[in-house]
Amino acid sequence: MGSIPLSIDARFSPQTILAIVKKRKWFIIVPFILIALATYGATYLLTPVFESSVIIWTGSDLVLSTDLQRVMGAFQDAFYNPSERQAQIAGLQREVASSAYILQLVTKLRLDEEPGVEAKAQDLLNKIPGSNLQEAKYEVIVMELRKSIRVELSGREYVRISVTSSNASRAKDIAGALGEIFISEKARQLESRISISSTFSFDQLARVDEQLQVKVTEKTSLEREGLKFQLTSPLASEGNINEINAEIQANTLELQEKKNDESKILSQLTGFPDASLKLKPSPELEATKKEIGSSVSAMIGLVAGNAWNAPTLNGLKLRIIGLEGELEEEIIGLVKQQFSKEGAGLLDTLSELFVIRERMQVLSSVSGGLAAALKDLYVRVDKMPEYKARMDEIDREIASLRELRERLQTEKQGVQISQAASGETRFRLLEPAKVPMKPIYPNRLKISSFGLILGLVIGLGFALALELFDTSIKSVEEAELVLALPVVGTIPKITESRKIFQTK
Repeated sequence: MGSIPLSIDARFSPQTILAIVKKRKWFIIVPFILIALATYGATYLLTPVFESSVIIWTGSDLVLSTDLQRVMGAFQDAFYNPSERQAQIAGLQREVASSAYILQLVTKLRLDEEPGVEAKAQDLLNKIPGSNLQEAKYEVIVMELRKSIRVELSGREYVRISVTSSNASRAKDIAGALGEIFISEKARQLESRISISSTFSFDQLARVDEQLQVKVTEKTSLEREGLKFQLTSPLASEGNINEINAEIQANTLELQEKKNDESKILSQLTGFPDASLKLKPSPELEATKKEIGSSVSAMIGLVAGNAWNAPTLNGLKLRIIGLEGELEEEIIGLVKQQFSKEGAGLLDTLSELFVIRERMQVLSSVSGGLAAALKDLYVRVDKMPEYKARMDEIDREIASLRELRERLQTEKQGVQISQAASGETRFRLLEPAKVPMKPIYPNRLKISSFGLILGLVIGLGFALALELFDTSIKSVEEAELVLALPVVGTIPKITESRKIFQTK
């Protein structure tokens, strides 16, 4: 008679599962114990792995700038950015596991003489012919060591070099030797960097000093040239320029008027010989004319650096007017002396003619001088912006060169300090390598715990599988379901029959 299975919920309810566990307990306990013991025992068959490490301090006792710390090869900057930190770790890992380090390590510890290395090298030669035995040994050692070396950054100023090996003493020896090689290499690199930085700083400083001297000389020359173009606000003002223009125009009009007056007078003296219309100057007249010329030249010279209405210029103007009055009196006196035979009316006309001519010379001299001064003023006004721009540019270049020189001077001093202190302040062995007391692999507790869990899972799975393949009727409900008939009664299982019969 076949059996009709119950639903999954009915067959695997908590009560059913507990009943199955109780019923199949030995099918659970036995695999649990056997697998746990097997995994624990297997840990003694695994090759143990020991780890030894050294910690090297890479900080600095000196209070130095960030730039100088970079010159000295400090690692601090890499800790502020996770990506830079990872890149720093990767770089250190490549460096410590590089051929240069491992070659020194092989020489130092004679790793090529260890047992088994030659056999592995011979196998490698068989696979890759063309190399010699020593090269094959080195390649075997490199491949093994690169797998066992790990570099970490411990904190902000410490480098940790760890080495794993199946031999505790070997792990300690390799880690200690790598620490010594690392310190030696870093000290050599630092010395090289400092030497290069020193040469670079000195050369750059000399070059900057030379450039700075050229710019200072150029500025001095430009300042000397700029004296021609320097203008005060009153001098370059529109009012001052207009006043000078007005003076030139007034002198031009007066000069034209004097020319007209001269023409009129000459027309009155048509019967007078031209050769006779000359006045022989006296020493006094020559001195006055010379003094007028000097005063005009001085006035024109002052126009280049003073406003037209400046007191000094006003004084010279008054001085010229006074000298012209003296000149007029001297001319009248000379005319009376040299033309004494002429009538009084002709004497006045001749005096007026000679005075007009002298006045025309003064007006012409003043107008010409003022026109040249005004033209020069326009040139200076036009060139001032260019001059200021060039001067500002030179000032900026000099300031930049001085700032660069100061930085280079500071770096030069820092390099000198680092040369004296680098050997004592960098790359110290903080924690030497030690022989590890216990292996890091295998972890018996972890493996045994895994074995216990695995045994329990397999035992439970085995018990449940047996229950699934068991087709016997196990309950009243299953009987009614299979037979399609109601159960009239049940006979309980008597587990203590012997005790019952004994009591009777």
